[in-house]
Amino acid sequence: MKKKRNDLPELTRARAARLFADESGAATAEYAITTMAAVAFAGMLVVIMRPLQTRRKALPHSA
Repeated sequence: MKKKRNDLPELTRARAARLFADESGAATAEYAITTMAAVAFAGMLVVIMRPLQTRRKALPHSA
């Protein structure tokens, strides 16, 4: 049977072990997630630490 262009190679135990053992890019993903969490935390701090007057103008129904 001819392989089509879209067919993936068979996933054997040895091939799966090679693929899952490769952790290249894992550190980059961890740094990206940590950076996004830090930015979200900083944004929350900015909102919380904003002077009350500024918050009243931005959100008329708060406090």
